[in-house]
Amino acid sequence: VAVLDTGEELAIASVGDSRAYIYHGGQLLIITEDQTWVQEVGKKLGIEDAQLKTHPMRHVLTMAIGVSDQLRINSYVVELSEGMQFLLCSDGLHGVVGDDGIAEIFANEDNLEVKGRNLIERARKNGGPDNITAVLLRVVPDPPPVEPAN
Repeated sequence: VAVLDTGEELAIASVGDSRAYIYHGGQLLIITEDQTWVQEVGKKLGIEDAQLKTHPMRHVLTMAIGVSDQLRINSYVVELSEGMQFLLCSDGLHGVVGDDGIAEIFANEDNLEVKGRNLIERARKNGGPDNITAVLLRVVPDPPPVEPAN
């Protein structure tokens, strides 16, 4: 998962099952869609979400960088607004912490560094079997223009 800040928007690209989330106004939203068997096939077959969470194919990727010459990149654009917070993370985090746990940590008034440490610590505590990667971003107001000295 990667982002590009264009000033007005955040352009996001993803491949595989790393995710981008937005936390704003007390709500956590998943921006990206996992490229996994469960997401792309299981849901189309009508398998219920509760079953998909424990399905034996839940970790099978349908797309990954470096596996094939054919790469399908999902892209998204989010209009930025002051106070928005973003999380880019691997499945080593979102696979063991869950949306409620992520939202709980983001709701805290801590700075981004502390939030990042808390997310990783919670993933480790929950048995994080995979790599645990987290990058946090916050939209801050533009600084006032600097007046030239006389």
